[in-house]
Amino acid sequence: GLAGMAFASQLFPDFPHFTEKSLDNQGILMVRPLLEFTKEDLYKICEENNQKWVEDPTNRSSLFSRNRIRMALQALKNSALRSELQTLIGACRRTRLYIDHQCQYLLNQAVSIKPHGYAVINLKTLNPSKRDDITLSKFL
Repeated sequence: GLAGMAFASQLFPDFPHFTEKSLDNQGILMVRPLLEFTKEDLYKICEENNQKWVEDPTNRSSLFSRNRIRMALQALKNSALRSELQTLIGACRRTRLYIDHQCQYLLNQAVSIKPHGYAVINLKTLNPSKRDDITLSKFL
């Protein structure tokens, strides 16, 4: 959860769809290029370019745990703690990116999708005894 949203993510499975004439990937890549900007930075960019913005009212609702956490973090006055937390969040994002890349590699190398829709995992290629638990968990 500390990793937050991913900079890029696949919205739909990226497994091949077979047709008589071609092989198409059915995935959509969602990229969030402004994710690293602070809310204040985005406000400033909008104001400097005479652009309006829309506030999502659900972002202020305490019904959602993400908002309760965000509100508690905003109350922190200790900038050193904020800085350490940002460092931790960055490390979590890098870890998730590493795990995602490892899983994509494993999917490409060890999994075959058959035309009837089932998958076959080559356990020799997967080599689960040599993989981190977190990578295997995400892979499965």
